[in-house]
Amino acid sequence: MHRSLYINLISQTFRHRGEKVLCLTVIADENNIAILKRKLLTSLENNIRVTISNSGYKGYNCLKVFSSKATKHEMIEKLREHTGAEKVVTFGSIKGEYDVYIHDGGGNATIKKLKKLYRNGSVH
Repeated sequence: MHRSLYINLISQTFRHRGEKVLCLTVIADENNIAILKRKLLTSLENNIRVTISNSGYKGYNCLKVFSSKATKHEMIEKLREHTGAEKVVTFGSIKGEYDVYIHDGGGNATIKKLKKLYRNGSVH
């Protein structure tokens, strides 16, 4: 919600209609990330989703904590409510999970794919 590189430093000023922070990211060494994940899942159970990915720094991982309500389906419904859109097309890099699959082609892969689909009349 905050248009800044500091996405995890969202104060009450930037919250809308009482919504909570969508994602919290922690970067730490692999051992501490594993310990933190276990503690979070033990104490918060089904209220969160936790993912772990490579941070790009040797020996360190990223742990992301999401609300259990922060799902693709929930966000599509919010988008429809907010915009009145009847059709929503999702793009993603996991085969079978999105309407349009984007292979890992660098930062412009999604834009290139969208441009191609639009020119071919597939997305309007």
